[in-house]
Amino acid sequence: MCYEKGRGLFEDASFDELMTTLDYNCGVAGKRAVYACDIGSTRGSKPTFAWVRLDPASTVSQISAYSSIEGLLNRLAQDIHAQCDIALGFEAPLFIPVPQNASDLSRGRIGEKDRPFSSYVGLAVTALAMHQCAWILSKLRVLATVEYVFTTNIDSWLPSSSTRNLFCWEAFISGTAHGKTHGHDAATAATYFCRNESNLRAVNAVTAENPFSLISAAAIWSGWTNDTAYLHKPVLVLRPTESLPVNIMVVTR
Repeated sequence: MCYEKGRGLFEDASFDELMTTLDYNCGVAGKRAVYACDIGSTRGSKPTFAWVRLDPASTVSQISAYSSIEGLLNRLAQDIHAQCDIALGFEAPLFIPVPQNASDLSRGRIGEKDRPFSSYVGLAVTALAMHQCAWILSKLRVLATVEYVFTTNIDSWLPSSSTRNLFCWEAFISGTAHGKTHGHDAATAATYFCRNESNLRAVNAVTAENPFSLISAAAIWSGWTNDTAYLHKPVLVLRPTESLPVNIMVVTR
């Protein structure tokens, strides 16, 4: 689907102006972009939503974290135009269990331990995440100028085919992994993904009986896929045990 002038995120800038801001570093096989988003409010002068983008092939001494959800779309649009494979992570439950027995309702997922999705905090962030994920995916679908495949299949990353992937995954930042800021948490999640991207199945931290994929529901709703089988598939969950090393700076912008 092509970008239409005067519509959506970039309605205040011309299409030609937008294109001049894009970089083309991902336009070769094997180029990847890893995103992690810390779910939070996007309102007010100090939003708590934060995101980072990392290139797994690069070594950096400083990571920039951003709070603008529209800025996130802008950067994703650049990577789509440059044909990067994209791993897009959200720090919120992206799937929930639908157990066979009523006695197991309102219980956490396997591996969540003392931070279950079914707690008051967990339920609140889950609802907010679906609100924001649906918005991001629907806007991004309009901006997708080349063919992409939505997936939550762990084995689809690292990408090896000519088809470009939008791989959605879940970050679980809690306890000793928490940093001082929301941007720090997003940076911790993205860094952990990059360090383990060749072995993601081995570090998957959370599973569930009979999973219902909320992120896949948002993907179907926004037109990324019509494959309802995704509704029954779990999502990769990465749960670091420690915060980002102190030698990596996080600059919030």
